[in-house]
Amino acid sequence: MANIVALCDADEDNVDAAASEFGDARKYADFRELLHAGKDIDAVVVSTPEHIHAVATIMAIKMGKHVYCEKPLAHSVMETRAVR
Repeated sequence: MANIVALCDADEDNVDAAASEFGDARKYADFRELLHAGKDIDAVVVSTPEHIHAVATIMAIKMGKHVYCEKPLAHSVMETRAVR
């Protein structure tokens, strides 16, 4: 079972709606802040707009997090190779 400790969305209405289900989760508007502040985060789900998938995935992997990234993994072949 997963313990949801943080939520992130640039749209405050979206993150507030999700927070209603996970009341103890911290809220963020910037995924970079979430990753830097989240020492208790073991894994992340990347479901950002496609042009940010690789950026967020690479950053999380470099920080030692497990990552589930919704498809497409990246915006270009170059980004896919960088993730690999």
